[in-house]
Amino acid sequence: MMAITCLVKIWGAIVKQDEDEDIIFDENATELDENGNEKQSVSVDVSGGLASGIKIILTMSGARKDNINVGDTIIIKANVSGLNVKDGSWDLSDTSCASVVSSKYFADKKVGQAKYKIKKACTFSVSFSANSDLGTAGIVTRKKVIYLKSYPVISDSTQARVREVVKEYAWPSFSGKTERKQGYNDALRGNYKGGCDGNDCSAFVGLVMRKSGIDDGFPGTMTSKVYEYLFSSPQWMDVTDRIRSNDDARPGDVIITRGKGHALVYTGKMIGFDSVMASAIYSSNCNKSRAPMADKQQYIMWYKQAANNGNEYAIFRHK
Repeated sequence: MMAITCLVKIWGAIVKQDEDEDIIFDENATELDENGNEKQSVSVDVSGGLASGIKIILTMSGARKDNINVGDTIIIKANVSGLNVKDGSWDLSDTSCASVVSSKYFADKKVGQAKYKIKKACTFSVSFSANSDLGTAGIVTRKKVIYLKSYPVISDSTQARVREVVKEYAWPSFSGKTERKQGYNDALRGNYKGGCDGNDCSAFVGLVMRKSGIDDGFPGTMTSKVYEYLFSSPQWMDVTDRIRSNDDARPGDVIITRGKGHALVYTGKMIGFDSVMASAIYSSNCNKSRAPMADKQQYIMWYKQAANNGNEYAIFRHK
């Protein structure tokens, strides 16, 4: 069934509603107090509800749906319409993903709220069920499910270490330079160099991952094998769908083609460094290779929209 999207005004804000799911995502939703009262008036579009049944609209606040991070606290509210709604209940699909801070339903107000603390990066769902006593027609139950995905965070100290390592290994400006920084040459000793004596994207990314402490077991090998490792490792998570701009990326994120091609590392803005990403380039005859340096591109979205050797780019983050 094709989803119909409309705009709904709630808590004074315009938010997007998917009518197939009856789920509204509003970053400014107001919490309920202990008596189920709103601090502000609420206006929710409940048109189309069954006259003799139940309609449930779920509202989430505390994070963007596609930007929920480990450590976040999210609030999900249920607004219920329908005749003779007697009770409602919350359910969390995986308690290893999130812990229940509180959950409640106020039958007299036909509104409920549940609060969750995100424990790890994973996919989970929250559901709300309401029961209506229709007399001779029996008990009617309606359930709404909201499917959520939480993402890992990279600590400030690790982000700082990534930047330190990149500055040590990579030239601060983009050029055709093949000469490598001494710090990078020193780090290559005893490690995978790839092609062109170290002017190789996966050799550079692998060293940054290991030397920064993000992943001591990060492989030194060709890009396609690195992608296989990232895709299959439980320590890494594909965050491609989450990244909508540079603001969503973190130093230590690995940008890589889904197969043979290219890899680079996101650094974020650094004083004295001309890009938010760093990379090296291998070429078959090494004449067009590049030493590690500030990347030519300034926006991570460029890679999300590009391809290399026919392969799309993916973005991975360590858990």
